[in-house]
Formats: sequence, C-alpha cells, structure tokens
Amino acid sequence: MRTKKVVSVIAMIVFFVFVWFMQNKTLIGSLRFENLVVMNNSAFGYSSLIAYCVFFTVPYIIFFNLMTSTEYSFTIVRHKGRDALFHKTTTKIGLTSFLFSFLHTSINIILTVYFFKLDILLDNSQFFYGSLINLFGVALYFMVVGFIYKIFYELKNSISLATLITYLSIGLLYFLSKLFIPPNIWTPDKDLIILPMMLVNQLSSIELLLIFVRQMGQIFALYLIASTIYLRKDFLLNDSK
Repeated sequence: MRTKKVVSVIAMIVFFVFVWFMQNKTLIGSLRFENLVVMNNSAFGYSSLIAYCVFFTVPYIIFFNLMTSTEYSFTIVRHKGRDALFHKTTTKIGLTSFLFSFLHTSINIILTVYFFKLDILLDNSQFFYGSLINLFGVALYFMVVGFIYKIFYELKNSISLATLITYLSIGLLYFLSKLFIPPNIWTPDKDLIILPMMLVNQLSSIELLLIFVRQMGQIFALYLIASTIYLRKDFLLNDSK
C-alpha cells in the first residue's frame, strides 16, 4: 500500500510538470511580470479555472482512490460503526485534497523560480504569499470535489460511474458559468481566483475571507448530504432483517 502511495505521488508530480510546461511553454522565454500574471490568470493557464474544473478533476479522483484503501467487509467491521468509518473517510478526503493541492502549488513555485529571475518574483511578493493562500483555497475546492464523488459513489457503488458523473457535473457548471452566467453572479468555480487576483492586487482581505467562508459552507453542506447517504445504508440493512 505504501509503495502504491509513493508511486501515486510521483505520478502526480510528473503530471503537474507536464501540464505546467504545456500551459506555459510559450511564456517562459520572456522574463516579464506580465507573463507571470498570464501564467496564473483565471482565464487560462496552470492555475486557471479551466485547469481546476476540467483538467484536474479526474486526476484528483484517481489520486484519491489510489491514496485510500478500498472498503472491504473485513475493514468495515473493525470500526464501531459506519459513522466512525465515514469520519475516517472525511479525514482522508481532507488530507488527499491538501496533498494534491500542495503538489500542484509546489510544482508551480519551483518551476517559476527556476525559469524567472528571483528579483522579479521578490519585487512582487504576492506571488509567494498568494501561492500559499491559494494552496488552501484549492485544497478546499478539491474537498468539495471529493465529497461530490463520495456522494455519487455511495449512490451508484461504481468508481467509474461516480467519476464520470462528478466530472460532468463540475465541467458542466464551469461551462454554464462561462457561457451563460454573468460575471457578477457567484458560482462555486469563481472562487478559484485567489492567486491571479492577488498577483494584480485586486483581492481584498474581506473578499478572501468570503471565499473561504463559501468554500467551508459548501464542504459542510456536502458533508451532511454524504453522511446521510452513507449512514442510511445501516438503516436499510436493519429494515431488511
């Protein structure tokens, strides 16, 4: 199991490096602050909305499944109840989301520092500070993805089907928000703008706080839904006796 986790982490690092170069290969030849903003803006790029909602959703779910053990009957009975097992699953969602976000952010910082002059980055200290804050925002976002996946998995009892439905749900929301919903109307994907907005000093402390509050609210609501569905299986089992 430990070997599988190590391989999973290495695979994600390779994946993020590949995506970073594919997204930024035309920009790293010119060491300008404007290019740094473009590389991380909310329209396209490594830290863009489309990257989080379209490119990274399925890799995150694959990463989550590889980093967590399958629930077999002999592992379930070791716990006092399904509530204890669900709390353990919730912890795994949180840790996996943070690790996924940490790897994503680390690759961005390391490669940016490598290709850009350090004085350009230090002149605008918001890149490092914004990357750190963005790490937590992205981790909360992928916790939302994790709970959505968990809900569909418990309903369908199929990894592939739950992955597909989760991907389509998030992707559809992104494209509907992009094409039909006015920019001034909030949708969950619009909270993934922490780093690009901080780079251009357009995100206030109040706006940042509101982003985290909204994300925590989504996680809490999805936690309640997922736990209800998860624990309901016990009731169905008892009713069948």
